[in-house]
Amino acid sequence: GLEPDEVEVDDEDEEDDEDEELIAARSSTAIEIPESEPDDEDDEDDDGDGETEAEGDVNDDLTAGITSYGSAPALLIEADPSADLVLGATASGFGLHVQGGVAANGVYDNVDATAIRIQGAGGRIVDIDDGIALDGNVTASAQNADASAVVLGVGADLTGAELLNRRNVSSAVLSDDSRTSAAIVLEAGAIVPTITNS
Repeated sequence: GLEPDEVEVDDEDEEDDEDEELIAARSSTAIEIPESEPDDEDDEDDDGDGETEAEGDVNDDLTAGITSYGSAPALLIEADPSADLVLGATASGFGLHVQGGVAANGVYDNVDATAIRIQGAGGRIVDIDDGIALDGNVTASAQNADASAVVLGVGADLTGAELLNRRNVSSAVLSDDSRTSAAIVLEAGAIVPTITNS
């Protein structure tokens, strides 16, 4: 499989403007969003930087997070119209392994919110043969608009794999009229043989 690209994610929540996604992958890669458990013992190097809390690491227990404010997805994985995008296995064995939090907030009225969106383009697909694991909280919220935590659009292809959720995937909408709040959306043209919620 492909080795994961290095993606820097601050320990603090990242902010995004209304028009640009915070992280966008459009070429073949492997993606792993790390998390260190907040309640681990001081004698463990929770964030993997070679220093434990007992040795003076003051942010050893912090959890990574990606947050988008506005209409753009916090994490967008989209094929380029000229080629398929292949997500190879990360060290944990999944094509996409979300261990930290991913959140989207539409903030303003009539602004849709999407935390994670995966889709093809121009007839090209996003090939995730090794599947998706969600081990971090994925959330979306909006006001008088739609909110979706995870959207798999046309060209998202998990043939032979699964979407595995082992944490919390949720969405919330506050609206005066009829709007859609969805945790996981499978759009027409997405291939997702199995969803496991454990």
